[in-house]
Amino acid sequence: DAQVGRLIDFLGRTPEGRNTIIIITSAHGEAFGEQGYYSHGYNLYRELLHVPLIIAGPGIPQGERIGHLVRTRDLFSTVLDLAAGGHTPFSRESLARFWSPGFRPQPFDNFAVSELVPVFNEGGKLAMISLTTPEWQYIYNSNGRQELYRWPQDPLDQTDLAHSAGAKATLQRLHQRLVDLVAESS
Repeated sequence: DAQVGRLIDFLGRTPEGRNTIIIITSAHGEAFGEQGYYSHGYNLYRELLHVPLIIAGPGIPQGERIGHLVRTRDLFSTVLDLAAGGHTPFSRESLARFWSPGFRPQPFDNFAVSELVPVFNEGGKLAMISLTTPEWQYIYNSNGRQELYRWPQDPLDQTDLAHSAGAKATLQRLHQRLVDLVAESS
């Protein structure tokens, strides 16, 4: 954090830095044994999906923390939107909506879909897809196994609720939402 602050401060003191938008993120997280895995590319648990995202520069509020679910896929729209001053066909998908006055989450703000398709079937890796909502992390494995985590209370996906009493309706609802989202995607 201190080094990121130093970089932003340094750029802010340069003529070019005053017109520079800085985005720091990651393609994926890294597992350090939370689920018995190390590295990445084996599952879709939160330690691999929840990545840092820092955006700084002109027109971006300093010190504001967005607690809402966001998707890295919206970075493309965000870069175009910020570079063009908010006047692009992509502005609707720009992450700038989260710090705009009067922001109200829309239905498309309340989910993120992630997928893992192993290139080689080494070590029994399974294809899987997940749906993250503000309350749930739902994972569907290609062998039909379903996993369900209430991530705000269980951020490391330690307690699989898929087989708990009362989970059936939630599993069905999230599975159907995931199927619908995939069917609507390009």
